[in-house]
Amino acid sequence: MHISLDGIIAGPNGEMDWIKVDEEIFNHVVKRISKGDTALYGRVTYQI
Repeated sequence: MHISLDGIIAGPNGEMDWIKVDEEIFNHVVKRISKGDTALYGRVTYQI
């Protein structure tokens, strides 16, 4: 999960350019997601 200290993922103008994903992080996320059976999204994230 990417989240800032104030609980907001996007910047003031909706930008998400501060999130950096490399191969190591991507592989870790794939392993974690494959073990889950439920995903919870907020309305805005879901609509994206």
